[in-house]
Amino acid sequence: MHICQRPLNKWRIAGLATCRSRLNRSRIRKFLHANRARFFFFEWQLNISMHLPDIIGSIIAIIIILVTALFTDIRMSATDSDSREWQIAGGKKKSTRTRAPAAHSRTFAIFGDTGLKKDHLISLMQGIGFQQVSDASREKFINFVWVEMVWQHDRFFAFDKKSYGIRCTLKNILSDTKHIITNKARFHEEYARRFPDCRDIAITRALSAVSEIGSNEILIVRPVRLTNSVACSGNGIIRVTNAEELAAAKKRYPDSEDSREAQEPKANSREAQEPKANSREAQEPKANSREAQEPKANSREAQEPKANAIISKYIRNPLLWHNRENGRDYKFHLRMYWLVISGNTTQSILWNIAKILTAAKPYEDAHFEDAGIHDTHISSTTRSLFFPNDLGIPAADCETIFANAKRALRRVDEIYLPLAAPYSESRFAFEVFGVDVLVRRDLSTIILEINDRVGFSSVNGAYDAPYEEFTKKYFDWIYENAIHPVFSAQ
Repeated sequence: MHICQRPLNKWRIAGLATCRSRLNRSRIRKFLHANRARFFFFEWQLNISMHLPDIIGSIIAIIIILVTALFTDIRMSATDSDSREWQIAGGKKKSTRTRAPAAHSRTFAIFGDTGLKKDHLISLMQGIGFQQVSDASREKFINFVWVEMVWQHDRFFAFDKKSYGIRCTLKNILSDTKHIITNKARFHEEYARRFPDCRDIAITRALSAVSEIGSNEILIVRPVRLTNSVACSGNGIIRVTNAEELAAAKKRYPDSEDSREAQEPKANSREAQEPKANSREAQEPKANSREAQEPKANSREAQEPKANAIISKYIRNPLLWHNRENGRDYKFHLRMYWLVISGNTTQSILWNIAKILTAAKPYEDAHFEDAGIHDTHISSTTRSLFFPNDLGIPAADCETIFANAKRALRRVDEIYLPLAAPYSESRFAFEVFGVDVLVRRDLSTIILEINDRVGFSSVNGAYDAPYEEFTKKYFDWIYENAIHPVFSAQ
């Protein structure tokens, strides 16, 4: 008992191992059993002193995790799962969350008007429990935003800037990378670089690259972008048949690298084109954004009269539309609708219904100065005509035309789909492009141009029964392929 009253230290503990000659095993066992609490306390003190910083850090980490989980649970209970938005910066995807309405109050909003009657779209959205927002400018988050351009100052198509800063799950507009196909000069240049045979487009060059014109050759000059009016609907188109007309076209559209760069938005800088989330730039788009791409009325840019142009070989063997009312044949082109979807996967779909846009006068392979014979637009089309029903050719031929157009657009898929992405304010996006297609007599197709500023006005502004049916089928097609898959999955 005397030995147990002495202070216990590590030297004495170590010495116990050498006392077998003095103490038998029974006494050693009794000693260790009697002092087990003191042994444990000594070991515990030693461990605490060595690991005290790690223990304190672990306790603090556990407290932080618990507090974070508590606040996250509270926040997610008031946040709809639709509110996850994706930003793409530097080639990497990163996600942020933004405050959204409760799941029971899904909303949608409509901006702009390009001639489509949207009653059917509204009924489709309301049919799945969405409520239309009357004053979208007051909202920070809307589940689905439908944006169309509006005609401003009798000159320009432009978007409503109120739609820029609204965060959403789905929007019907893709980011500025689309200009690789919607800018005429860039599209033809990129297409020719990738596919030198130029099988599905008209052979096209920059106007400045053409120095002479061959005998019996017809060329057509198209502006890349006009600044005093919109470069569509035949504005600024010139047909060239001789050297004098070629010189006049060059004088009208002087080509320079400076003017070209001013007209083409920067496609390689997403950060430059997209406003930053949660910043003032999100509400006020800056240079190289959508706002910068739309000419300002009463500005120096709007008053600049010159623009670059491209020149193409004129196609002289077009398929003609037969007008049964007067028995005459007219030149036409198809305005086809090409849907590009950027979501969990990127894909494109070509609609099997298209508009038929005809010339004003019967076709002749002559009088190339007469725009009424050779130009095809909605303004020169006398009534609503739709492919395939109104083309007046066998159904098998219509199927061949559609198959050829789909094949031609597969090459465009290779150019654009890897670049297609939403703007920063939306998680998913889609857009319908207007693809102008000329059909040859052998039923082969030629892509004339791809438009992002797609007008949907009816012929002569008449909302007749065929046009009503067209708009209904159009929204059904978009809803089935682009809208419903997003919200049904959620």
